[in-house]
Amino acid sequence: MQIKRKRARVCVYILLIVLILGIFFLVYRQSRAKTIVSNSNNNRSSLAVALSKQTNLDMQTQSLYSEKINTLNKNLIKDHFIGAYVGVRNNDILFSHGFGGINAANSNNFRFDSRLYVGNFQDVLDTTMLIALYNQNKVKLSEKVTDILPEFSADSSLTIYDLIVSNFSVYVNKNNLTPTAKSFSKGKHSSSIQANRLLREIVMEKVMHQNYEKIIMNLFGTKLDLYNTSVNSHDGFANNLVGYHYSEKEGIPTQQKAVQESVTAYSENRLKMSVADVLKAGQYVFKKSTYKSNKSYGLFKTYLNNTDNLKSDNSIVKLSTSSFGEYLNFYTNTKTNEMILVVSNFPNRKTSNKMLVNKLHNILKMK
Repeated sequence: MQIKRKRARVCVYILLIVLILGIFFLVYRQSRAKTIVSNSNNNRSSLAVALSKQTNLDMQTQSLYSEKINTLNKNLIKDHFIGAYVGVRNNDILFSHGFGGINAANSNNFRFDSRLYVGNFQDVLDTTMLIALYNQNKVKLSEKVTDILPEFSADSSLTIYDLIVSNFSVYVNKNNLTPTAKSFSKGKHSSSIQANRLLREIVMEKVMHQNYEKIIMNLFGTKLDLYNTSVNSHDGFANNLVGYHYSEKEGIPTQQKAVQESVTAYSENRLKMSVADVLKAGQYVFKKSTYKSNKSYGLFKTYLNNTDNLKSDNSIVKLSTSSFGEYLNFYTNTKTNEMILVVSNFPNRKTSNKMLVNKLHNILKMK
């Protein structure tokens, strides 16, 4: 009898020990999980954290702007505007909205993960990457392109400085499907296309011993949480925008005829980014603190002043670009930490993207 009681007590003790250990393990795991999430968020920008919580663009507008935004949205619907906009200040998403679809063939609406060709915004990123390579002592400003690419013969005087500040023009034959460093020429011909972007990419690939997409992800991807960025024009993602020519049906602007993506030796527009990724990258590349020194930032400012589709005035930068019927308009004021992004896949006429940026900027000035 006593033996049975002793066995019973031992069993109870064992159960208690198992229960205590189980509770301790559960509490530890929860604490560890919170620490991991906390550390992960600490390594991300505040804007990246805010955007990670958003999928739909039609979010609740902050009360200060609700009346003006509601009126604007009604007018955009009346004008049959197709596209989306986002307004940001101090890492807070103040307002956003989408109109129409990213692809007439399906019912997908504009969202934060909708992806479009970013056109000349890619050049801004390339400039920042080249400056990063300079800051890392991987290239020198006076270094000639021929020192990196001996087979490049289009311009023997071209330097890394010229590539950074966009002080050059080179071309390739559009029928050459596999252009290399040998393919460039300085003069333009009837069958050639400008290939400045291609040359910068080839130089970076040679310096880094990586392909262009890996360079982007290494320099920007993890740091900025770029989850929907790729260098691939035909990846078939359901959240890709499809560009459209202007057309009407019964007097109403309608997405009917898609813009065909041209297939040439070198596409000037290879980079696709989501709405969220453009905002994260835009906040990063236009900040002075990104460039480590006044000299590096001066290089970036010189590039901005040399670029036609960019308007830069002190802390304000405006970018307008398009690719294959996909339009991107970006405004930032780095002094007030404000950004406005307008994207579309249709050539809106009654309210253009540029007009919409100006209207949103007037609303954003309300404080």
